[in-house]
Amino acid sequence: MQKIVRCRAMSWNKLNDIRMQSHGIYHVSGFILRTVLLHLYLFSLMNSATHSQSTATSNNKTQTAHTTVTTRTSSLHLQESPSTSLSKLKAHLAHQQKVLHDYYAEKEHYVQESERLTEAIAAITEKTYQKQLEREQLQQNYETHLQSLRATKDTVDTIRVRLHTIKQNIASLATELIEKADPSVATHALQTFWLNLREPIERMGDPLPSPRIKMLTEKFIMDVLVQNMNLSTFPGLTIGQNYKTLIDFFEDYDPCLSIRLRQEITRVVVSKNTPGTEIHQVLRQAVLSNWKFLYAGLTKAFPFVYQQDKADAKMYYGSKVQMLVEQAMTLGFAMKGQEVDITAAETREQLQAFDPDFMVDEDGQMSGIVEFCICPPFVLYTETPRPIEKGRVLCSIPGSHLP
Repeated sequence: MQKIVRCRAMSWNKLNDIRMQSHGIYHVSGFILRTVLLHLYLFSLMNSATHSQSTATSNNKTQTAHTTVTTRTSSLHLQESPSTSLSKLKAHLAHQQKVLHDYYAEKEHYVQESERLTEAIAAITEKTYQKQLEREQLQQNYETHLQSLRATKDTVDTIRVRLHTIKQNIASLATELIEKADPSVATHALQTFWLNLREPIERMGDPLPSPRIKMLTEKFIMDVLVQNMNLSTFPGLTIGQNYKTLIDFFEDYDPCLSIRLRQEITRVVVSKNTPGTEIHQVLRQAVLSNWKFLYAGLTKAFPFVYQQDKADAKMYYGSKVQMLVEQAMTLGFAMKGQEVDITAAETREQLQAFDPDFMVDEDGQMSGIVEFCICPPFVLYTETPRPIEKGRVLCSIPGSHLP
């Protein structure tokens, strides 16, 4: 309508211009002039209507293409009544409102479900945390109970550390001895330490190379110390034979009771080992007995040890040997106090085949027969025995001789 009004206004302006021009130039009569003006006015109206109809038709086509309502021509749109179009719009609006309402309802459901699941997760997390605390408390109570049965505060891990320490101390002492050793004297002495190994030692040379002298010195020290780590032996105590008889009986009928008996005896020995008690005196005597045997053997292979200690009030080498014996005895009680069997495994020299799962060869060999056991493997005996410290051996290939 606004376009029509503007067109009409423009037409009237044109008419006035024409009228003035006609009045000034042609001087036609008023009747003819009014007739001409009327025809021009009607012509102008017809052009305006045609232009408006064309514009509306174009807009309807464009709107139809963008809304993908398709294939209906502009003439059909013009034929639809306003009431029909309004009804369709209302129906479409109602449908969209329903869809929107459904979306809001679905969203509300998901929000509530998310809150419920969040609360459930929080509850499960809290329950899991509480169960974890309870499990840790049970584990702690169990460890406390086991600790109350042990003679010392040692565990399998600390026993492994103690083994490493003793082996390092033995190797350190042997290294010091080799630095001042007379190879010939040391070789002849070492040949007498093991009756069954004299021939294999002789085959390695006379005198022995320094690495072999060091190796056999470490073997001699460990062979003496390991006796204190035997589960069926309590150093210095007179119950040895009776205890072994009881253990053999329980092993046949109630193995668990044999472990408890060993733990109880060990706990009593360790707890009563205080200065002035009989147990303390007996254990000191056991330490002295081990010390004398070791010291005598070392002074035989390395005579300078006695000469140097004789001039030293603190007995440098003698104190080192005593420290090793005390460490071995303490380690032995730690092993006996465990609720599982931990001990040095038997290694049969010149008979047993090399086992890489339990042994390490001195020269890096991966097969052969164990000729010398420098240090036995220390094994944790469970359903599947496993070494907590591998043994150290020197193997020979069958039919060959060690250098």
